Amino acid sequence: MNPVLVFDWNGTQLDDAHALLQTTNAILDRFGRPTIHMDTFRKHCDVLLSLLYRSLGMSRDEVAEVDRDGSAASHETYEPLADKADLREGPHRHLELARREAALSIIVSNHIVAPLRSQLRRLGINNYINEVLAFESRTTQYQLMGNGERLRLYMQKNNLERRRQSSSSAICRPNGHCTPFSDSKRMDHPRFCFGFVLARGES
Repeated sequence: MNPVLVFDWNGTQLDDAHALLQTTNAILDRFGRPTIHMDTFRKHCDVLLSLLYRSLGMSRDEVAEVDRDGSAASHETYEPLADKADLREGPHRHLELARREAALSIIVSNHIVAPLRSQLRRLGINNYINEVLAFESRTTQYQLMGNGERLRLYMQKNNLERRRQSSSSAICRPNGHCTPFSDSKRMDHPRFCFGFVLARGES
């Protein structure tokens, strides 16, 4: 039975913190809000950018305006910056080890499949990733099932059995901080997991 490894992408494999910071500052500046530094960004960063913007003092109406048209304004700023971002330290090594061990490597992301695959090719790791579970388009982003349900259905379809995560060493938050797995508040239901055995396929 071969192991299955599940990875988040942005902020875990891809070092896009500065791209997100610049995007956030562009949005803040658009509404006349003061821009922020990386420390503030890391403190407030959340999976849904609307939560980030609200925590930085933007009004509900301002956030609604940003979210209009699938957050097109945010993505127009973010995507060119993300296209220049490099991998964080470690992914090549982990993915090479996974391939040597005949492990199935899966990325689960809140982003869009096509540009994510393009980034994988640009960074030379597309052949290491067996499957990308993400949204198909900007119009369906955050509108359909979440990452957990998408992964559950994929595992069910491919006869993969979920394992307990006690052997995992770290959980990676979307802002790029790694937290020891001993953090009991995040151990049972981590949202973003970096490089651990989550399941095994049938023999």
